[in-house]
Amino acid sequence: MKNFWQKTETSIWTSSLLLMAYSTFLGRFGGGLMDGAKTNFLVNTLNLSGGRVLLLEGIRELPGLALMFVVALFMRMPLSQSSAISIFIMGIGFFLYAFVHSYLALIAVVVLSSLGMHMSIPLTGALTMSLTTKIQIVKIDLIYESCYNTSCQLLFF
Repeated sequence: MKNFWQKTETSIWTSSLLLMAYSTFLGRFGGGLMDGAKTNFLVNTLNLSGGRVLLLEGIRELPGLALMFVVALFMRMPLSQSSAISIFIMGIGFFLYAFVHSYLALIAVVVLSSLGMHMSIPLTGALTMSLTTKIQIVKIDLIYESCYNTSCQLLFF
């Protein structure tokens, strides 16, 4: 196990890259679980109708449309700091789901968590690419996609 964490001449697995792979896998897996349980929460717990859930999903995508303006605010920050802030915003939004009792509060919480999620999606790939050399970028990209796809596939089994 000791050799697994140490970088060799031919290995692309640094401790930072392993941490990034684990966090990508667990983040996407947790996001999939959250998405799977969200509709049941909205319909069964908050008693929302289908039309209100559909409207909420449309509102949830507004931060994605405004992403260009939001990312411009974080453009001068280091990638690691921008990623930490976006994941923190997303986490706060998901945490606040537990305290929602009205539709307007739910809209605010959904927009907050969606803002953090949409900010973190492009930063994850950029942060992964910054952990390696130009020669190994193709291998790293395949590893990143593999972690993402594996977490998605595990949700369906």
